[in-house]
Amino acid sequence: MTSMYTYSYARVLHPSTPNGFCEGRNTGMLEKDIERRLGEMIRARGGLYFKFASPNSPGVPDRLVIIPGGRIIFVELKTVSGVLSAVQERIIGVMRRQGAQVRVIKGWEDAKAFAEEVMPT
Repeated sequence: MTSMYTYSYARVLHPSTPNGFCEGRNTGMLEKDIERRLGEMIRARGGLYFKFASPNSPGVPDRLVIIPGGRIIFVELKTVSGVLSAVQERIIGVMRRQGAQVRVIKGWEDAKAFAEEVMPT
């Protein structure tokens, strides 16, 4: 069976990036690598970090961060060059209007800054 979606990731070694590769024309980490490393940082600081699946509701942020004291933050991670889809923009707007804390984080540098902001060492 042929998928209607085709994904192509160009991974080229690039010694000046922290993880040794670039994706396409933009230097930086893949989204899955940012997710993994952010999770490690949050857990090391005493927080909880979950993959949040919402199969019947597209556009919902896919990570959930819970900070000691009960603060809950929905997180949508993107690469430096990644963009939100129209449905993600709409759902994130609705969630924010309902009072949910939602963060869109682009790239590893923003992810590190987020961890330091919400859970300083």
